[in-house]
Amino acid sequence: MSKYRSLAERSRGTKSLSRPLASEDVLQDDLASLPPLLTPHELATLLRIPLKTLYQWHYLRTGPEAFRVGRHLRYRRSAVARWLDDFTV
Repeated sequence: MSKYRSLAERSRGTKSLSRPLASEDVLQDDLASLPPLLTPHELATLLRIPLKTLYQWHYLRTGPEAFRVGRHLRYRRSAVARWLDDFTV
């Protein structure tokens, strides 16, 4: 038996593909209950996206506006809300 699992075996337990996307109302309510400065991990959890995606958006400057506190990346809650409003369908 191979020590490497096939793609089918690896994706069997994947829950991220089956979970529902967060609605705009839920995001706005959740956002209001968070602190004024968000860590990348908090924002990725709120948006239900991989942390790597959030860092990629930051690199490409397509995500919410961020700034650094020392070497740590932070997002203003108001900037995230504004970014979400710009992309609502």
